[in-house]
Amino acid sequence: MKITKKYGNTIYGDNTISETVTYHFDKMKDLHEFWQDNLDAGNVGNWTAHLDRMTIEHSQFVDAEQYLNDFTEFCEGEEE
Repeated sequence: MKITKKYGNTIYGDNTISETVTYHFDKMKDLHEFWQDNLDAGNVGNWTAHLDRMTIEHSQFVDAEQYLNDFTEFCEGEEE
């Protein structure tokens, strides 16, 4: 399974930013098992399965401060 993470472009007044994690599957069986495991666990956030793309997306709002710190460190590392 491949996992990608994407952040929104807006930081909201409560200091949160949207984060979407996408899980990419090769087999429908694996997607189904992952989906069922997350339903059973009662995980928070918005879960969406895209059967045509064989992906599951998990969207939630996260602390923008951590995102900004990680992004700043990444950018500083590229300059070296």
